[in-house]
Amino acid sequence: MSRKLSEIFSEIAPGAQVPSIFNDVSAEKISLNKDRTRLTLFIDSHHVISREQVEMLEKIVSDSLVPEYRMSVCIREHFTLS
Repeated sequence: MSRKLSEIFSEIAPGAQVPSIFNDVSAEKISLNKDRTRLTLFIDSHHVISREQVEMLEKIVSDSLVPEYRMSVCIREHFTLS
């Protein structure tokens, strides 16, 4: 079951550059490695997202999860285009 990123990370208030991604993209799967140092987020979008926007979203999620504990965030994107 996929949910919108804005539902999953409701405490994150993204800046003006990311709202379209944050509200339009769905998370298909979220996983952590055994050491809990890397979070992998599999997303699905109905439109193309630039790599710069994905990297900005990775930084926002990483900074907001636990700021004093630097968790690496990796986003794997999938596009469902018409």
